[in-house]
Amino acid sequence: MMRRIALTSIVVFILPVFAHAQEGAAELAKKLGSGNYLERERAAKALERLGKAAIPVLRGAMTNADLETQRRAILLIERIEDRVLIEDIVKATPTRLRFQNITVVDALREVESLMGLRLGPTSSKHRIGKFDSGSVPYWQAWRDCRDAALLEESDYALAAARLKTMVSQREQERIPIMYARAGHGGPFTAPRLVFAAAAVPVWTEDVRHSVRVRVRWLMTDRSLDAKIPHAIFAVEVRPEPRLEIPTLPIVEITKIVDPDGRETWVRTAPLLRGTPAPEHIPYLLAHVGEIQFGGLLHLKAIPWPRPQRSVKELHGLVRLATLVRPSLVEVPGVLKAVGKEVRGFHGITVKVLETDTSDEGDLIVRLRLDNLQALTPQTPEQAIVRVRPGFIAVRGAIDVAMERLALVDQRGVGYRQIKGSYRQLDNEKGFEVELHYAAKATGKDEPTLCLTKAPRTVAFEVPFVVRDLAWEEEK
Repeated sequence: MMRRIALTSIVVFILPVFAHAQEGAAELAKKLGSGNYLERERAAKALERLGKAAIPVLRGAMTNADLETQRRAILLIERIEDRVLIEDIVKATPTRLRFQNITVVDALREVESLMGLRLGPTSSKHRIGKFDSGSVPYWQAWRDCRDAALLEESDYALAAARLKTMVSQREQERIPIMYARAGHGGPFTAPRLVFAAAAVPVWTEDVRHSVRVRVRWLMTDRSLDAKIPHAIFAVEVRPEPRLEIPTLPIVEITKIVDPDGRETWVRTAPLLRGTPAPEHIPYLLAHVGEIQFGGLLHLKAIPWPRPQRSVKELHGLVRLATLVRPSLVEVPGVLKAVGKEVRGFHGITVKVLETDTSDEGDLIVRLRLDNLQALTPQTPEQAIVRVRPGFIAVRGAIDVAMERLALVDQRGVGYRQIKGSYRQLDNEKGFEVELHYAAKATGKDEPTLCLTKAPRTVAFEVPFVVRDLAWEEEK
């Protein structure tokens, strides 16, 4: 009861603020077409600072007859949406796991279904009496579940303890050949989480974001530089399954704090001699030994002319890119939204006509789509496709829509589409669509139907901090 009262008071406080922000946005939007350049610029910057609250007003401004207002409104929406999009990408998915008197094997099956993780087998006979993670960040939920199940994740770093620098002229000359054979170093798909039969060296974790980072001190290397030893840290990078990562992640360690609180800004030792072309770097890093297991593990060499001792804090960044498909129209809880019509960008409307389940357990969604003109291919390359030798087909707006309709669960992970079909209505303006999706094992989800924009790649950074990094005695 107390929680309900607290939430109500927050909503009562926020709504007037949001309404006031929208009123201010409306006044600012009028100034986007001002004859005074400085006034236009100030209004645009103020609207960008308002963020999400300005988007409804800017969408209205997109229909303004003034071309300058339209142009600025479109640009501002794209900037604000990109900023919000990156925040959503980096933010961990809220996740809750609950078990009651269940074997570890059965618990892992549920975790695979609920979280989308690919998990290896285990011979554990342990039972989990009662476990409730609460609603916590994605990787924290997994960590707590793993601890409750008394499981140890395997140590990928054991097989990757050697570094190698490319210094000879012959190696340098072979770079383009090796790179071409490697398939350009991507995409990045994290391997299954597998479990160890015995205890492994201690890793420290940062589980706050959508990308989990685990770090441990691996060894001291004296072969990279005859004068200065290097500390080798193993950094494991594992994004949530909802993120499509088209290229290898890059890890950078930026700062180390010692047990006395002294900060040292660091730069990892370059294992590549010279300045290779940027497009060669992912493969070269893998070749010289920094990247292991297709990008899951990164070995970072840091000059370390000091005694071996524990690290209080280690700071760094993971640089990644992900494939995103921003929504044009969304219908939340689509299986219960029969009769509901939703209007999105460019006046596109989606109406849910019927939902059903087939004898095979497929989810069936029937829709009506209208005002799809904005999806019409704009170039011959987009419109014409080769069906087979000697035959081509011309794609229209409905064909684009069929490619971009998706059903996603609460974690943002898509359902597998089995088939889809459409027919044009008699008035020649709208279409009826039928989509079949494979149901997920849990059966507890309330999926959202999305009609998305064209997919694009977004670069982003995830900061990480790990604390109390153990420094084991070298054997």
